[in-house]
Amino acid sequence: MTRLLLQALSMFVFCVSSGAALADCADYGSTAVAQQNENISLGCGFSGLRWHSDAASHTGFCRLVGEGTISGETAIREAELAKCRPAEVVEPAEVVEPAAAVENDSGESSQCERSEIAEGKGNSSGSARSAAHSLLGRPRAEMMNAGLTQCMYHDLGCTGANSERTCFLSVECCAK
Repeated sequence: MTRLLLQALSMFVFCVSSGAALADCADYGSTAVAQQNENISLGCGFSGLRWHSDAASHTGFCRLVGEGTISGETAIREAELAKCRPAEVVEPAEVVEPAAAVENDSGESSQCERSEIAEGKGNSSGSARSAAHSLLGRPRAEMMNAGLTQCMYHDLGCTGANSERTCFLSVECCAK
């Protein structure tokens, strides 16, 4: 009798835990398909065993492997999608022109000028900033030739996907 009760209890525990695992695997399958749909809509081009729209296949895979594997697969797809998603658009900050004369700590006034905003494009933020920086070379040189030798570049932000970044810079020069 005790043996029969233990068998029934173990069968009950197995069914309850299997039901929970089935629900988790159904969620895994739905998540994997949603990630594949995003892959397609963004035009990322990911393919292979982890990139398809067959929910039943994803769910079946989940039932064969452990929790760590399904968590890892979901995380890998998410990381790849994150690289493909367009970067959040950041509007350049409004450029406020400095006063024609600025008073320094010693009470003396100095002349300041800010250049136009330069827009640089590149395949990364660094290359886009570098392109914008080079466009500010001539305005900076003109301000320096006019005696405004203390110059500072202002990073006004970047927009666009990692492969097509646009960054905005300006340069401000003041007399000593």
